[in-house]
Amino acid sequence: MRRRLWMIFAAGVAARAVVACVADGSTPPPPVADGGLAESTPLVPPPTSDAGDAGDVNDGSTPDADANVDVAWCSDAGWCTTRVPDPSIRFYALVPLERRAFALAWIAGRTTPLVFDGNQWNVIAGKPWDDSTKDEQMLYALAAPNDHEMWLGGTNGYFAHAIETNGSWSFTKIDLLTNDTVQSIFAVDATELFVATETRIYHHGGDAGDAGAPDAGDADAGDAGDSVDGWVVEYRSPNIDAELKILRPDATPVPVRFSTLIGNSASDIWLFGRRAICSHIARRTSAGWATLVDTLAARETPGAPDSQVACFARRGYVRTSPLTMPSMAGPGAFVAFSDTTAVMEGSMLPTRISVVQRGYLPSGTESLWQVPDGPTRYASGYATLMSNPDMVDGGTWAYSTISADGKTPTLRRFTTISGTSEKNMWVAGESYALHRTLP
Repeated sequence: MRRRLWMIFAAGVAARAVVACVADGSTPPPPVADGGLAESTPLVPPPTSDAGDAGDVNDGSTPDADANVDVAWCSDAGWCTTRVPDPSIRFYALVPLERRAFALAWIAGRTTPLVFDGNQWNVIAGKPWDDSTKDEQMLYALAAPNDHEMWLGGTNGYFAHAIETNGSWSFTKIDLLTNDTVQSIFAVDATELFVATETRIYHHGGDAGDAGAPDAGDADAGDAGDSVDGWVVEYRSPNIDAELKILRPDATPVPVRFSTLIGNSASDIWLFGRRAICSHIARRTSAGWATLVDTLAARETPGAPDSQVACFARRGYVRTSPLTMPSMAGPGAFVAFSDTTAVMEGSMLPTRISVVQRGYLPSGTESLWQVPDGPTRYASGYATLMSNPDMVDGGTWAYSTISADGKTPTLRRFTTISGTSEKNMWVAGESYALHRTLP
């Protein structure tokens, strides 16, 4: 049974949250935009399963049958259901704090922001949408610097700031003068943020506009301090037109589409994206942005699909397979999932990036996350949650039971796993947001 489940195991996107233990429901899968957020596709991932574990102990459970979504329960490993507003809910992003948690989920065909208050998940009331158009945007990006503040991003350039006052939420839309999808948001704190659209990185607060210029070879990588009401464009897709023309005069260059920002501070940020099937990674330090992974991506036949784009080596840059589900793995380091199903570790050498393979996960993996204060990594997918305490030294993946009775598996896709530490973790997806707290 475990072998069969391993073959169908799926992974997802990192998440974070707080305290509780009650029941949920399940939701219809939303449309998934082309490109990808944990790699190069928007943040709304397809439904997932569960994987990841509590520590390095194999609890011996074999996920198998579906648990009753209408009954509150806690698994033997301490994963507890939480009360949700709709049994058809499907979580696809989750930001945990110590006392609360915020999430994006599909409810009745709509992307909806929610907050967890220690007892249940509640839909955040307010007007996150633009009343002038009456259009609802698909939400992809979420950040919450504190218990009473939230940033949201989505399609058609939608970007908004939400503040809670006396239990009520108010939304202020911010116009970045772009129709690009807002893919990812990294909040350093309540006053400093980085926002990734498909083609630009905006910075607000801190040393915005003063962090140094892009690489000399990427003269087009920044908009020279262009700003919109204090939101400074610090980095954009490097221009490869001239270089590619020398190598392939008749080919069409493929621009980068950014997908994910992760970081520990304003001087320790990683940016992930891709040129079709060709990987792109940049890093921000106190010296500014630097492109580390890039290629000369060429569409040699007009209208050819992305799968037929050629990725030629670009002088001075590393090539890797496209990476998804990136998670910080300590200062200046990350862990991610590759298109080849390998778990990859990234870090900086004196003059270049190092990306090293550290084992494999099933191709269906939906979420990968490393504990911020330790080496343990978690992965989730369909009906499974797993953890590995030490991949560097050959550690193995162990199941953590998310079954109500230890026998009947929870047949749902778990698309996101994260936490503030191993003592405060969440795994969420279809019908469920499971919370585990340790003393």
